[in-house]
Amino acid sequence: MKLNFDIIVENLSKSYHTKRFESNDSRCLYKRPFLYEKNCVFEKERIYIAPIESYKYLFITEEVVYPKGIAFVFIGDYQFDGIPSYIDARILFIDNAANLISVFHDIHKIFDKYDAWENSLRDELENSNDIDIEKMLNIGTEMLENPICVTNQNLQVLFDSYYYLKDGKKEQAATVGGTRHLSIDDSIRVKEVCKKEQKIKTPYISSIHMENRAYCFNLYPLEYFAGCIAVVELNRTFRDSDFFLANHFFVYFQKAFLKHLRYYQPKESIFELALRKALNKELLSKEEQRKLSPIPGECWICFKIKEESNQEYMPRQYMTSLLNALMPNTVTSILYNDTIKGIIKISENQGNKAAEVIDMFKSLLKQMNYVAGISSPFTDILQMNNYIDQADYALGRVAESNCKDTIYSFQDHILEYILSRCVKDISLPNLYPHGLHALIEYDKDKQSDYVKTLDIYLQNEMNATRTAEALYLHRSSLLKRLNKIEKQFGIDLSDSDNRLHLQICLKLLKIFND
Repeated sequence: MKLNFDIIVENLSKSYHTKRFESNDSRCLYKRPFLYEKNCVFEKERIYIAPIESYKYLFITEEVVYPKGIAFVFIGDYQFDGIPSYIDARILFIDNAANLISVFHDIHKIFDKYDAWENSLRDELENSNDIDIEKMLNIGTEMLENPICVTNQNLQVLFDSYYYLKDGKKEQAATVGGTRHLSIDDSIRVKEVCKKEQKIKTPYISSIHMENRAYCFNLYPLEYFAGCIAVVELNRTFRDSDFFLANHFFVYFQKAFLKHLRYYQPKESIFELALRKALNKELLSKEEQRKLSPIPGECWICFKIKEESNQEYMPRQYMTSLLNALMPNTVTSILYNDTIKGIIKISENQGNKAAEVIDMFKSLLKQMNYVAGISSPFTDILQMNNYIDQADYALGRVAESNCKDTIYSFQDHILEYILSRCVKDISLPNLYPHGLHALIEYDKDKQSDYVKTLDIYLQNEMNATRTAEALYLHRSSLLKRLNKIEKQFGIDLSDSDNRLHLQICLKLLKIFND
């Protein structure tokens, strides 16, 4: 493999006293070295090794033009203050203690080292269809001497490759595989980073606030974000050469990760399958129904969640997997048409009490800045789609609600739901009694709130004291209003059917005016 000048200099500096001068182009990669011979034809991207005496012949005049991307290593005592500005090459001086032939062989050994490393990456990539990700990570970790972490598109940790140093010496590399989540605290910390950094398609130093820097590369094997690989600056400080080597490794790893994705297809759980079928209006097979039959004391609740407005929130795909990971065997969530929907399983006989489960679910949503609509409990899996609709409806009431809660239950809005469905094709004003029409118009004309007074009075079961307290009125003032409503507008509150009719109309008025 071709090497950049940083790698060559860093390796030579372990054995020799060196002094380097940069060319204008620091991105050049170099082939194996040649020994300089007078009047030789120079090749681009080649390193030439020469005695210090050759320097004056090579750079005595600016009329001599050398190929782009050429480098020289001079052996001998360097006694110059600098090199001429017209020299467009990379130059390394090594002092008199060095032997030209020894340096020549040492540079070839450097190339041998990295050729062997690249060959091991290539061999592993071509070894089999089902790529050994752990082995490939160990190859990278041993060279970079720092841990490497791989996450999937949901920011779940897939692999952690650790590099151990004992008394400053290489010990071993080890990789831990298995899907696992970041902690809640870490999850909250990456909210902003997720939105900004997932779109980056070149290697970068992560902006996430961590104790150690991370050099990252987002994996886009099929033009979609599939995960991220990061080298963490833990064992030692990053060298200039590390970035070149990491970039080289990233190219091989992305190809390996694509193979991994093709052969690793996680199966959906029975509940994920049931959810997806319900959303697609597909029927469950008899065997699927049998597997999903609830045991005594077990029921389900459907939910739909969305981001809380004007808040920083976790990406949806991450939130989906986070719910599944942190509430296993209780919550099943899927991303469907870019919307998160799911099922909560309540099993009283296993100590999985509804209130406790909902509280935990609510706490998690609150930390991630999400809100949810939940259905009524149910036990008939074939009716799941209806309960998904309930969750949809409950979540849809968030915008109309004045309260700032995290969970909105369908049961709190069931009367609204029934009424909205019953009067879908009916002109609402035709349902209102004449007195209510007149009261609505009076409020509009006089900017009064007699309709609200009537509504609160009926909600409080015609208890004047409670109504007055709710409206911040003196009891006598309330009684005057009620008398006016009955006498002036002809609204009879003594008849139970009339009161029910009025309550239904007032409820409809709020639903369709919201």
